[in-house]
Amino acid sequence: MTETGQVEWAARRAIGRAKRRGDAEVTADDLLVGALAEISRFDVAWIGDRAVDLRALCLPEEEPSGAADAAPDAVLPAYGPGAVELFERAAHLAREDGAGSTGLVHLLAAVADVPSPLRDRLFSDLGLSDAEWRAELARGVVGAPPRLAGGSKGASATTVGAPGGPDILGVEDAAHYLGVHPQTVRNYIRSGKLPAYRLAGERFLRVLRKDLLALLERVRADGEPDAEEASSLSPP
Repeated sequence: MTETGQVEWAARRAIGRAKRRGDAEVTADDLLVGALAEISRFDVAWIGDRAVDLRALCLPEEEPSGAADAAPDAVLPAYGPGAVELFERAAHLAREDGAGSTGLVHLLAAVADVPSPLRDRLFSDLGLSDAEWRAELARGVVGAPPRLAGGSKGASATTVGAPGGPDILGVEDAAHYLGVHPQTVRNYIRSGKLPAYRLAGERFLRVLRKDLLALLERVRADGEPDAEEASSLSPP
């Protein structure tokens, strides 16, 4: 999925959260939860080496797992002042970053500049200052737990709009990027779904970051991977 698409999904989650509360306005906290939900797995998001349990952070009726169209008879909430300020700050950061559009990393970074009750509680729980929050995001790796040393199992980190992130990756790095087993990436390459290249003087296959983003969007749109891809999710 593209970075702009991630922001759109975060906004949809934020709207759903406000609707489940029965509120007429989407708050900055709603957007914060929506953004964290986009980088979460099993309702746990990682910022650097710190885990954010979204179930513990939210009230039951505010948990991000519900659909954005919950309570269909409710009036569609509007963006409140805090949410508008957060979007504006994120757009400003995107321009400073030289990005063509506002990405999820810009929205998350903007959280440091827009105080709100849930944000303040989150920063306190994580033991992070505004500057430390931005520093973790500037590192570019958020979303899933760090890989355990010496093991091939476990979730890998997810790069979210990392400024200056690598544009050419090996198969292992591409697997880390997607959060799948390397064999899944090889299956995508063999099937022609993911273009691969060999640099001069190298035997190893390389893939382009933009092709990975395009693949993510297609897989998200198509649903579950096919049987061959699904079988490769488990280490041999």
